Amino acid sequence: MKRFISTIPIQPEGSLHKTNYLLMEDNALLKTDRTTRFPILIPLENSVSEGEKIIVTVILIDRPNVPRNYELFKEELKELSQLKKFTYEIVEVRTPDSEIAKNHLDLFKNISTLFANNRDEELYACITYGTKPMPMLLMMALTFAYKLCDSFTIESIVYGGFEHSLNQSFIYDVSSMFYLNSAVNNMANLDIEDPLKIIDGFIS
Repeated sequence: MKRFISTIPIQPEGSLHKTNYLLMEDNALLKTDRTTRFPILIPLENSVSEGEKIIVTVILIDRPNVPRNYELFKEELKELSQLKKFTYEIVEVRTPDSEIAKNHLDLFKNISTLFANNRDEELYACITYGTKPMPMLLMMALTFAYKLCDSFTIESIVYGGFEHSLNQSFIYDVSSMFYLNSAVNNMANLDIEDPLKIIDGFIS
């Protein structure tokens, strides 16, 4: 089953607009003519088939702006599901508005628990929104799923950015960073004379 996971934005009212995300690299998974506020909906649009059921996991930070932005997310998701004729289940993961270590660790555990209780999932994640530690937490949870759970694949990790000088939004696939980090972790267990040479092999 496909699972899509994203943090609901914390942006204040009036600052979260639909935009056309352009690609900097050729990637059919991220091509779209539709406008959206939520980059995760782009790989969702391009990977889900008619009649398919998916899971959409949302991380909800306990901030005043989040409920309003969550409603916008649900509206766009419903519209897309009607257009593409798929069904979905929303799974909420809630976290306090606090940057203390315990809350970060609790959130990591809660996301990882979702993965541990399931099997054979294709994971698509977005690291665009949330507090600054959120991308790190998501990457950690995805690593848990990829390395320690049964038959999980990391299909795409996306990031949506806005270039103010061009007044244009762009979307990027950063999955290669995830896999390179996984490779570096594996290398730590090996007796490698020149690790930079190995890294060059991955990047070139």
